[in-house]
Amino acid sequence: AHAGVLEVAALFGWPEMVRLLLRHGANPRRSVAAGLPSAIHAAACCARTRECVEVLLEADPSLGHLGLKPVGWRPFHLALFTGRAAIVAYFAEYHPHLMHLEQPDLSPSGMVLTAFGDLDTLRVAIGLSRDVEDCRDTVAHPY
Repeated sequence: AHAGVLEVAALFGWPEMVRLLLRHGANPRRSVAAGLPSAIHAAACCARTRECVEVLLEADPSLGHLGLKPVGWRPFHLALFTGRAAIVAYFAEYHPHLMHLEQPDLSPSGMVLTAFGDLDTLRVAIGLSRDVEDCRDTVAHPY
């Protein structure tokens, strides 16, 4: 199995090509079935901007829930772990429900501590961890 044109376009951050391919029937889930990273995983961890992630999520919002085998990392985790601050911020602003910080092998604090991205990404990650804790505290103690 090998990556398709859609995955390559997402990997290199070509949103217009991604949009064109999707319009002409490219399947954003094809590579997952073959055990490879999907187009959204490629965009989340390798693209320099957030546009490809936006295009893919507009086409199919459920792509944000796709887990990358074997550990189940979703696109948000890859963006965080690879230091894509703009993509992490995009998830925080527009898709907070896709920011699943809890993973079988990585707690929120573990994710922050093991992220090797730039300082801006670490600041966003620390802020997200605090926001998640604040939400949990509010839900647990609504008063």
